[in-house]
Amino acid sequence: MLYACQDCCATIRGKDLHRAIRVGKFLEQSIRAIFHGYANSEGRKKEEHLIDYLKKKGALPYRDIYRALNMSSKELMDIAKPLAQAGVICFRKIGTKDGITLL
Repeated sequence: MLYACQDCCATIRGKDLHRAIRVGKFLEQSIRAIFHGYANSEGRKKEEHLIDYLKKKGALPYRDIYRALNMSSKELMDIAKPLAQAGVICFRKIGTKDGITLL
């Protein structure tokens, strides 16, 4: 539809669909290239390790988590923020300390 509008045409033509499909294929290939090998990446392993740990232990303060997982506070936050944005974990108070729990 955008290509038809760009050409000031009231109908969607075959060439408009062809261009839209080419853009869609380009976007698909771009995403595949960006995430190629992600399933085997170190970041993925750390995310899974954090999630498994929280499944076993429940909600815990940051300090307890990064010490138990042998990582720095920064490493933990680098892993936890995307998981929180994806709705897998959430940040919350545990007593008086900041912590993490699974959703």
